[in-house]
Amino acid sequence: MKRSRLMVLFALVLIIIMACDSGLSTTTYPAWSGGVELEVTGTTTEVSITYQNGSGGTSQVASTKLPWKYLYHGYPSEFYYLSAQNQKVSGSVIVTIYKTDKNSVKHIYNSSTSTGAYVIATTSGSL
Repeated sequence: MKRSRLMVLFALVLIIIMACDSGLSTTTYPAWSGGVELEVTGTTTEVSITYQNGSGGTSQVASTKLPWKYLYHGYPSEFYYLSAQNQKVSGSVIVTIYKTDKNSVKHIYNSSTSTGAYVIATTSGSL
């Protein structure tokens, strides 16, 4: 009798654990599990940056020095955006979006360069 009660108790605990665990993994992830790196470089000494952040929103960085980088986990078909404006009367601004594969190898996805006073370099697209 004790053995059958123990078996029933074990079965109930197992059912509860399985029911709780099933809610933890409801997200299906795409095959690509790499990352996205946004980078701003150039010869200017000061830029203002607008970019699509890892949460899908827009972020801004006012008046920062170069180089500048932002990394986050990315998914296929997501939209990516990076823009930087030269805050000086001369120099160049280079904006680059890199796709990092699951082996941490960086590949240039898109890049743009602008040169001159207060110019803006912009790049965007869906990976």
